[in-house]
Amino acid sequence: MEQQQPSSGLSGLQITGIVIAAMLATMVATLFIIKTWLCPSPFKPVVLSPVEEKRLEVKMARFEQIGSHSTPTVSGRTKSSAPESELEPEAYSEEGASREIKLSEREINAMIAKNTDLASKVAIDFSNDLISLKMLIPTDPDSHR
Repeated sequence: MEQQQPSSGLSGLQITGIVIAAMLATMVATLFIIKTWLCPSPFKPVVLSPVEEKRLEVKMARFEQIGSHSTPTVSGRTKSSAPESELEPEAYSEEGASREIKLSEREINAMIAKNTDLASKVAIDFSNDLISLKMLIPTDPDSHR
């Protein structure tokens, strides 16, 4: 008697199931890529707490004061009030003048959020030795044709 060997290949039903599963996986992956890359949702603007807002205002006031200092001249008048004919050249020096302002990621994103045009289109992320900027840039619908 001959013994029948079990078939080692896949049946038609199994092959159809594999093809349908591959098609569904491809459709899900395509929809995910379209949703995240081609039609991303707007960024959520950062809102600072009152304490963080006050800290940012102090930092920004310090930043605005850096350029507004006028140094006295030899005659006792400030440079801003001296006529042009009395101006004398002097060596530039940053001695004793700290011009560093440290802003956190939240503070920078909150300043961006105050600009209503950029609030939902730009986000900044800080990592070790890296700053990354994400932007949503609308494209002209006519350029897709």
